[in-house]
Amino acid sequence: DSQLLQRFALAVLWHSTNQRNSWADVTQGWMEPTTECLWKSPNEDYDYIECSGDVLTKLSLTEGGLGGNLPAEIALLTAMVHLDLSQNDLTGTLPSQIGFCTSLETLDLL
Repeated sequence: DSQLLQRFALAVLWHSTNQRNSWADVTQGWMEPTTECLWKSPNEDYDYIECSGDVLTKLSLTEGGLGGNLPAEIALLTAMVHLDLSQNDLTGTLPSQIGFCTSLETLDLL
């Protein structure tokens, strides 16, 4: 089901980019047993996840301490409109599967 795929994509992103373990502090509440649309940033003025219903539409992890490669599973977030992973230490190439995110309007990686 789509909820399971969405959670799987976020879990793979978490594990693939957490090599430095630094974004664990930034994303307290991440990987909680609640729906991912209820995961909240410890900074109450900043929501890194936005949803329409139970469907993720925005993921913003600016200055999140991400490292490593962006996983191909990011493409499972097909309803995502906004993806901001700027000011991180991601390496490698952008996975070609990102093209499956047909709703994506904004992609910020710088």
